[in-house]
Amino acid sequence: MRTPAGHRRVGARTLSLLAGVVLALVVPVSAGAQVDEGREPQNGLTRNPLITLFPPDTTTTTMRTTTTSTTASTTTTTSPSSTSTSTTAKSGSPPPTTSRPSRPPRDTSPSPTSPVDLGPALPPAPAPAPATGPSTPPGPPIPAIPSRPSDRPVGPSPSEDAAPRSQPEQAGDLCTIESAEPAARPAPSGRARIDNFSPFRVVKYPCPRAPEVRSVLLGVDRIELTQGGQLVRTIPFAAAGRSVPFEAIAQAVGDPAWINEVEPGLFELAGAFVQDPGTAVTVAAPRVTTLRLLSREGVFFGGRGANARFEGVSVTSWDAQRGAPDEEPTDGRPFVLFQEGSRLDVVGSEMSFLGSDRGSAYGVTWRLGGSTGEVVDSTFAHNFFGVYTFEARDLAFRGNVFRDNILYGFDPHDATTGLVVEDNEAFGNGSHGFIVSRFVVDGVFRRNRAHDNAGNGIVMDFRSDRNMIEANLVENNAGDGIVLLGSGQNTVVDNVVRGNRVGVRVNNLDSNANKVHRNRIEGNKFGLQAYGGAGDLLVTDNVVLDSADTGMMIDAPRSVVRGGEVRGAIRGVDVRTASTLSDLRISEVDHGVVVASTGIAELVRLDVTARLESLRVETGGMVTVSDSRLFPAPPDLGSSEGVPWLPLAGVAAVLIGVMLELLRSRRERRGLPSPLTARIWKRA
Repeated sequence: MRTPAGHRRVGARTLSLLAGVVLALVVPVSAGAQVDEGREPQNGLTRNPLITLFPPDTTTTTMRTTTTSTTASTTTTTSPSSTSTSTTAKSGSPPPTTSRPSRPPRDTSPSPTSPVDLGPALPPAPAPAPATGPSTPPGPPIPAIPSRPSDRPVGPSPSEDAAPRSQPEQAGDLCTIESAEPAARPAPSGRARIDNFSPFRVVKYPCPRAPEVRSVLLGVDRIELTQGGQLVRTIPFAAAGRSVPFEAIAQAVGDPAWINEVEPGLFELAGAFVQDPGTAVTVAAPRVTTLRLLSREGVFFGGRGANARFEGVSVTSWDAQRGAPDEEPTDGRPFVLFQEGSRLDVVGSEMSFLGSDRGSAYGVTWRLGGSTGEVVDSTFAHNFFGVYTFEARDLAFRGNVFRDNILYGFDPHDATTGLVVEDNEAFGNGSHGFIVSRFVVDGVFRRNRAHDNAGNGIVMDFRSDRNMIEANLVENNAGDGIVLLGSGQNTVVDNVVRGNRVGVRVNNLDSNANKVHRNRIEGNKFGLQAYGGAGDLLVTDNVVLDSADTGMMIDAPRSVVRGGEVRGAIRGVDVRTASTLSDLRISEVDHGVVVASTGIAELVRLDVTARLESLRVETGGMVTVSDSRLFPAPPDLGSSEGVPWLPLAGVAAVLIGVMLELLRSRRERRGLPSPLTARIWKRA
């Protein structure tokens, strides 16, 4: 068939246009793909050298002109808040390896989609010009504490919002102890709070500081004293290869303006005491019995890559004007902080009235670089947090008391691993007794007592997985007893949980494959709750007694409740999703098993005795029952009492069958074919 001439012209133009597009794409690839070599992947994806990802809510217009020897590309980007134009001239010679085109500024405004543009061609250029135009105004430099590179996830403390990591430390900002965040920025993350608060910089000099700001820096071969940001004295002192008694350092300083022995055994520290890497200090009775950290700007006790041991000592903040510990944390209080691979041991000591709500200055802190230590038979009281950790490793806490702290009693945080927490007590704290949060994994919590806290007793929060919570006593907390919040593969076994709002609570996404085994859950409003994204929960051989409302509420798909007893409640077990209950005894309840409209329950070998009803299935719910004893018997199981017309329907079906059989027999005797209904009946 012959194509009309008009159609031939359109096809030729189309082919010409396609050829031009292909030529414009292929030539730049062969000439300039090397320009983007070595660019790092973004967000885990390898960056295509010819694809530019523009910010959300951005309209992009690209013009490309290609000649034999030079390619000029112009990109105009228009966003709701800014417009930028950049023009780059590229020749055929390769660019120097030290110079690359800068990327366009990124806009973080929310948008459901981000437009993708093929971008300009990228042949080599001798001197590529950086993109111009407005960009996000830089905030103040954010210092960074040196730490080993790590790909472990980190994040905020419970009261912080997530935000990107802070920028590396800027030159000329080595004196800043605390960087303020602009109000327009989101609240800093846990990492940003650490980077923004760098108390160790108090030993830097020369720096503009108030005259009363003092520091004592212990190095391996010297002691440096600073005042007002200026070095005032250097004392030769051999500290390498040995643990130095604190009183020996005080004697070497010999100046009460820095370290003052008020009376035998009682020392006051009037400035920051900082240990350099490779140093070790012992603060121990009987020579040191009390160490007061004066509530002045910059005062704390800490080290980086250092060792310290407190034994038989009381460490506290001190308000000299009041002649008492500092009870007001809002303006900052002294604290103890060891980081970057340090070891801090606390034995038979008390640390009290320390810390405030600043990055890791919460009271007594181990942070960064796998800092570690052992804490035995000590008391942490009236601190902002009793203790706090961040990226610590293999810490052991045995026989300690965490009491009357402003927020948490015990708070290991981001990527702290291998905790051993045994035989401790947490009570009277302003929130939770024991809480671990954000990737605190592979720990053991055994034989602890958490009671009378304003929050929950023991909490595993945000991907704190594979922990063992065993043989603890958790009672009389204003919140819940044991909480698995967004954390999976934990084992809760042989605990006694009583007198809380909820005994054991499992909820939020990632709360998967947890095991709750052989616990005694008594006298709570709700014995056990599982809901809100939790799943694959295994509940075995628990005894749930005297719940004010419900013994167990299961709203976690694929949960299995096997063995054990529920006794004393309004509702024994409330099933709200697909779950299996087997070998469970339920008694002294108003309603034995309640299957909600969303519930699918499989009941196997249950023994249920209820005051009102043993089984209630709400409209839409589904249940199968096998080998179970239910008293009183549910009216809808094994009885037609609930459907009065059902017997009549059965009789009518039998009569119809008899009539069809008679009709078939008569017609066969006469040699007539049977009607279809009769043949179907015969086959049946």
